[in-house]
Amino acid sequence: MSNKIIVWKDIQSDSNGFVDTIRFNEEMSGTVTLKNTIRSIKKQTVELDFGYAKHLMVVLNNDVLFNQDMDTKDEEGRVFMEDESLELNLSKGKNELFFVLTGDAENKHNWGFIARFRNPNGISIE
Repeated sequence: MSNKIIVWKDIQSDSNGFVDTIRFNEEMSGTVTLKNTIRSIKKQTVELDFGYAKHLMVVLNNDVLFNQDMDTKDEEGRVFMEDESLELNLSKGKNELFFVLTGDAENKHNWGFIARFRNPNGISIE
């Protein structure tokens, strides 16, 4: 059994919303988990647009909403905001949103993540 210690760090995305995960690992391998707490004034659905490289799992309040590898056929490892979208069904109050991102050690594509809420009315992000 592994005794790895999990360390959470506060980070900020670039001004365009991009998080370059290579800043946290020296190699394009391994897994980085990004955690957000979303507070909603009511039960509601919000749209999340996002892009990622290489593999991403999105978990909202312990439910896996997305779990797949990126399509590298067209753009070869580029991360664009319009690549994917999800509807997030938020509960009133606190919601935990995790992005579990795995790098591409084999092909050395970009390793990053970008996201934005399309309709952020009534929510705050911690």
